[in-house]
Amino acid sequence: MPERDVVGWNTMISGYASYGFLDNAFKLFLEMQNSGVKPSNYTWSILTSIASCTCHGKQIHGSMIRNGNVESNVVIWNSVINMYGKIGLIDYAFGVFLSMEKWDVISWNSLIWSCHREGFGELALDQFGQMRSFEYFPDEFTMSSIITICSNQQDLETDWRIQLASL
Repeated sequence: MPERDVVGWNTMISGYASYGFLDNAFKLFLEMQNSGVKPSNYTWSILTSIASCTCHGKQIHGSMIRNGNVESNVVIWNSVINMYGKIGLIDYAFGVFLSMEKWDVISWNSLIWSCHREGFGELALDQFGQMRSFEYFPDEFTMSSIITICSNQQDLETDWRIQLASL
């Protein structure tokens, strides 16, 4: 490639990632940054989906902040919440969620599922209650998650929260 632009870099990073060469994907990202090419939202999407350790997750998040242009992008921040949930940093997921300018139902779903994934079922149900109190309406994923959480909790008394959601 005579001239490397963000599309070329993203293609290479995505290719490495899709074949499981995650370290190569991250090395290529660092090379991209060192060459002066600014990451796109697609770059961040790729990287947050493949982060599998706290080191990479924090590095990606820090790079996003330093590079800018993502402050009001709900989709990107939702992927960061998912990333932190996936690598077990629930406190960081909450930090990202609370610092967002606006939320959508996917933001709530990401936070709820992250809590559940790390074994904080009651906290996930509390977030569902918060979601409803802010007048966000659950979608199919929300309801599926809540039913799964209640089932895993083996607590039949939590079904009132599900009934509340259907209002």
